[in-house]
Amino acid sequence: MDEAPVPLVLARLADILRHVLDMRTRVLLSAEDGCPPCRCAPAALEAALTEMVRRVRDATPSHGTLLLGARACEKPPRQAVIAPTAVSDRWVAISVGSDSAESLDLDWRPVAPPHTDLALFARRWGAALSLQRAEREGLHLVLHLPCAGSATRKPQEHARKHAHNE
Repeated sequence: MDEAPVPLVLARLADILRHVLDMRTRVLLSAEDGCPPCRCAPAALEAALTEMVRRVRDATPSHGTLLLGARACEKPPRQAVIAPTAVSDRWVAISVGSDSAESLDLDWRPVAPPHTDLALFARRWGAALSLQRAEREGLHLVLHLPCAGSATRKPQEHARKHAHNE
């Protein structure tokens, strides 16, 4: 089973971004202590995060600060742009955002149409993608992935199990 060390993947991405982005753009990394690895191939996660960075940067042309973060969470939010294709008891939320208020005014509904790389990634790894807006922190794209080693199954299996228990 593939397993990606989230803080390490984010740190590597942050280092690359600091070298390739405009010097007016700062990159801040915040990974929760003890952030668990996620169930995903490291290279696939890095590609998905790079696409998320591109989308956030395109939405905030005035530069500012690019925010990368990761934390453990119980489950993806119900209002996810892409719903998870897995049911898991533990998740990792990985966010890419901007501190620019201009990103708050944009229409982000088309952020993940069904055939984009992000949507295909989400289906392959059981992930969810959500948007979070914060007054002073701009917009964040948040990728929710099952934790490595967590009890994970397809939604159909989850529905069948609960139907038999009722």
